[in-house]
Amino acid sequence: MAVIDLLTSSATSKLKDIRKKSQLARRVIAKKILVAYENRKFMKGEALEMIKRVERFYRWAIDQF
Repeated sequence: MAVIDLLTSSATSKLKDIRKKSQLARRVIAKKILVAYENRKFMKGEALEMIKRVERFYRWAIDQF
């Protein structure tokens, strides 16, 4: 989460849609933490949604650089 905070507050915050995309990344990390530390498995729907979110973030990042 600290990396996302740094990304949004640094000079790169001029990146297109950085606030929206940082929220997307936060949701991905929060879900990962929930599953990892509560020792539970992803449900199929949750896993598919996470894949979609990660792909969106990845495509956005590649387009920025």
